[in-house]
Amino acid sequence: MLLIAAPGQGAQTPGFLNTWLELPGVADRLTWWSAVAGLDLIRYGTTAGAEEIRDTAVAQPLLVAAALAAYEVLGVAPDLTAGHSVGELAAAAIAGVLSPETAMVLARERGKAMAEAAAVTETGMTAVLGGDAGEALAALDEHGLTPANTNGAGQVVAAGTMDQLAKFAASPPAGARLRPLSVAGAFHTHHMAPAADALRRLTPGMPVADPVTKLLSNRDGAVVDRGTDFVSRLGLLHADDGGPRSHRDHRAAAGRNARGPRPARVARR
Repeated sequence: MLLIAAPGQGAQTPGFLNTWLELPGVADRLTWWSAVAGLDLIRYGTTAGAEEIRDTAVAQPLLVAAALAAYEVLGVAPDLTAGHSVGELAAAAIAGVLSPETAMVLARERGKAMAEAAAVTETGMTAVLGGDAGEALAALDEHGLTPANTNGAGQVVAAGTMDQLAKFAASPPAGARLRPLSVAGAFHTHHMAPAADALRRLTPGMPVADPVTKLLSNRDGAVVDRGTDFVSRLGLLHADDGGPRSHRDHRAAAGRNARGPRPARVARR
């Protein structure tokens, strides 16, 4: 079985598109998608600094474009595709549910809405690696944090205000290592509710098609059978219910780590 998994925010690093731009057609595609996104994706993927591409409004279209460009270069037809967080938009395009342009428009609007929501309160995310899972979740609850992502056995991502995360870091769960993530907000939590509202207004008119490749829902890991099902199960649309269930209950769809691969990961089994 061939699986392609598209990464989520935090996978971007300065210059990560440099080598991809050496491949035929990549620069042309990124130039086109730059026009769609209203951003110079080539500059952001080559010469921009870490803080610039940490901006949610930049990072999300950049990562979706990078994943789609990598998929086109790979030239393979997967049996299954899935995406972590905003990577679900790239996965949906790979599966044929969204056109690349539609995925880029949605990434653009999602990124802007989430950046605006993140600006209301200073929030962030921290990966909790190792330790006892039950103790880690209890510690998150004690500090008022949300277990926003469950990325696999032994790794949960805590999300909340920077003050909550600082107090959590001062008394971490026994046996656990903490790694702050390069994101600009507490994604997949109630802090993103305004962004979810914005997408609910936008997505009813979004053109979709039924998948031609098996696609896993980012929300609960179920197979998406129809394009309309994908829209109703978009992870961010459920940000105000405590986070997408896929991050808590379906670890395979979420990927192996919170930073994600770059820019698209192909796995064979």
